[in-house]
Amino acid sequence: MRNELKLSKYERCLFVVAENVIQKITASVTLYDTKFAYTSAYFLAIIAQEELAKLILLPIAKELDELNDLISDRGSAFYSHRAKQKLISTYGFFKKDWEELEKRKQGCLYVEFDESETPNYCKINRKECYEEIKSALWAYQYQMKCISSEKEFSKDFIKTLLFLTKILGGCVRDKLPSLHKEMMEEAKKAVIKIEKDKKLAEKEVLESIFKNPYELIRVVKNALGSDYKDFLRKIQKMSFDEMVQDLKNYL
Repeated sequence: MRNELKLSKYERCLFVVAENVIQKITASVTLYDTKFAYTSAYFLAIIAQEELAKLILLPIAKELDELNDLISDRGSAFYSHRAKQKLISTYGFFKKDWEELEKRKQGCLYVEFDESETPNYCKINRKECYEEIKSALWAYQYQMKCISSEKEFSKDFIKTLLFLTKILGGCVRDKLPSLHKEMMEEAKKAVIKIEKDKKLAEKEVLESIFKNPYELIRVVKNALGSDYKDFLRKIQKMSFDEMVQDLKNYL
């Protein structure tokens, strides 16, 4: 499909990453539906979110004219699990202990034995898996909203991404209808809370800036002037709290 589309290099990078995210979440939901492979489903949900972090890194790299460096340098944040896990904690909708995330992820993939021949691996239960899939879906949904709101992208790019997103949505409705319903209800409740609570609304506006890489670039560029590129380079490996503190130092 992607070979038939007329996309810019930047759009192609975003597209293949988004396509991979969709495949990983779809596979995760399908495994969850077996009511047996929760550990593998959890692993794929984590991988999907690490890939989602790349959708944050790519627009920043493009703004810095460093897209080629990002995708070719194996030492960049693009290939760093820790850096991407920090970004998950910043741009995701649920707080994560990213320090432990890699250990749990590896524990889901391999079985090891200690000196007493006791197996050592990570066993994920249904609830843990369910919540991680939900986390991946919320983060994906939000980033697609950010991308589709930008005017710089071609119609082919947006149209195809939305088509693939519908496939993912169909999979969730079919195999995890309870999660689909829960997310719809949570979205409605969130809107009602924001409308009633002014402070919550202000917090939501602030967080929406940091969770949207395109809006973040515009805000930082306007606020920091010529220093904005230095700031953007640094935040690629920062957690949310580190990012906020560093921005305060600049201001």
